[in-house]
Amino acid sequence: MCDALAGAGYEVTLMSPTTRIRFAGGIDVLRAHYGIKGTFTNVRIWEPQMRGGGWLHDRLLRLAIWWARPDLIYGRHLHDCLIAAQCGYPTVHETHMPVWNRDHDKFQNEFEALISQAAFRALVVVSNALSNTFLEKYPTLKRRIIVYPDAAPDWTSSAPTMRSDHDKIKVVYVGGLYSGRGMELLVKLAPLCPWARFTIVGGTEDQIVKWRSALPKGTENFGFLGRKPHTQVFRYMTSADVLVAPYQQSVRVHGNTGDTVRWMSPLKLFEYMAARRPIVASDLPVIREVLEHERNALLVDPTDPEAWRLALERIRSSPKFGEVIAKRAYGEFKQQYTWSVRVKRIMEALKRASERDDVCQTEKTKGHTCSNTRTYEGD
Repeated sequence: MCDALAGAGYEVTLMSPTTRIRFAGGIDVLRAHYGIKGTFTNVRIWEPQMRGGGWLHDRLLRLAIWWARPDLIYGRHLHDCLIAAQCGYPTVHETHMPVWNRDHDKFQNEFEALISQAAFRALVVVSNALSNTFLEKYPTLKRRIIVYPDAAPDWTSSAPTMRSDHDKIKVVYVGGLYSGRGMELLVKLAPLCPWARFTIVGGTEDQIVKWRSALPKGTENFGFLGRKPHTQVFRYMTSADVLVAPYQQSVRVHGNTGDTVRWMSPLKLFEYMAARRPIVASDLPVIREVLEHERNALLVDPTDPEAWRLALERIRSSPKFGEVIAKRAYGEFKQQYTWSVRVKRIMEALKRASERDDVCQTEKTKGHTCSNTRTYEGD
């Protein structure tokens, strides 16, 4: 997001916490890990791991914001967004789950404090389902919600050809190996597909040991590569014959912050679309906000390994069909799901929201009632 904002012509400063006084490498670390241009400033705010460290972090953050004099604060960190709004700077908060999905009440209390601030401008969420969830609890947010899914970089200029030069088709999964991400299905699916080679990119050593032990005895077409730098992951995606996203009906994320399957907008889907490879994904409501069965992907019952076998067999036996849906998915990615498009749409929505607020304020000063309660959607 920072890179895309900078690319759109905004002067961007990324403020992020660190437990160390000095941060070795600075922006160069981000360039190397994420493959970004890094045409923005990275300011690290110290958060010492000691009693009172949080208070000191807050004071340093307030000072850094005051020094930067920003026109807009855009953040994913709820507490720091609250501080920015309390300082009087226009603040936008983006969240990918309900704040009450976390265990501690402080998150909900901080969220309610944030949306009550005069400087609060908008809440950005990544799915219509998540928007509806917030509006059920906070209907007054209706004029303050922007709905726009996640995105991915467009790295496809040197993508290899579609089919591999081996007898077995290459089925690639990229992502975490947490509960509900689909490893439960893939370890059952592999023995049903002796004509396929399954490659898993991601996961910790402990997770790999766990899932390797879950494979049926004698399964030889399944390999784990472990975690790879973000700049290398795309190469594995583009080397695939099929990319799979076998999300289950209950999905956990890093930090175990609750089930996210109802409202998630997986980055993986957009990276898969960018890779120009056929996608087989779970048929879930939030997935259907982006993918459509037989148009830009194949959507399959997440609990049925046999249905997944048939979907992979279809791609294997009809590579032309795979090319068609992959090309269509890539075209939609270019139009809607790059980081630059996401930034453009969100900033346009913020501008419209600001203009409507100005109109409402003018109407109020004239003694009129402003009844415009439209939800802002970026898509």
